[in-house]
Formats: sequence, C-alpha cells, structure tokens
Amino acid sequence: MSVIVELQVTASAFELGRIVEIPPSTRVEMETMVPAGDRAVPLFWVYDANAEAFEESIRDHPGVHDITRVDLFEDRALYAID
Repeated sequence: MSVIVELQVTASAFELGRIVEIPPSTRVEMETMVPAGDRAVPLFWVYDANAEAFEESIRDHPGVHDITRVDLFEDRALYAID
C-alpha cells in the first residue's frame, strides 16, 4: 500500500525558502530524497525561474555546499542540493 501526500507551504516555512528569495511567480516542488552513501540528497523542481540567477543566489548562501542542475526543460529545472 502507498500513501501520497500533497501539501503547500509558504516559502518562509521551508528551509529552501529561507535560503533564497523566491519570486512570487516561481514554484518549488520537492521531488524525492535520493540515498547517496550515508546521506540523502534532496531533489526539487523549480518552475518559471531564470535557472542561472536561481543557481547563483543559492550558491552564495553559506548553508549550501553545492547545487547541481540535473535536468532543464523550457518551464522548469530539476536540482540536487547539498
């Protein structure tokens, strides 16, 4: 049996929202947590944002060690963050 839960939170109630200022037109959607050795790497989609500007703003935060763009589409990009 599987349980799927969908919920929405404001950017300020979410760690990523506190790391970077997310414009009102941008939506961030958590995808999954991928096991990577002894830790899990979160994957998330960013919709309707300038990918380069978004990445730059995330990289500048002291709490972010690395961000990797996994895939890029016209309206969204998939990222892994550490």
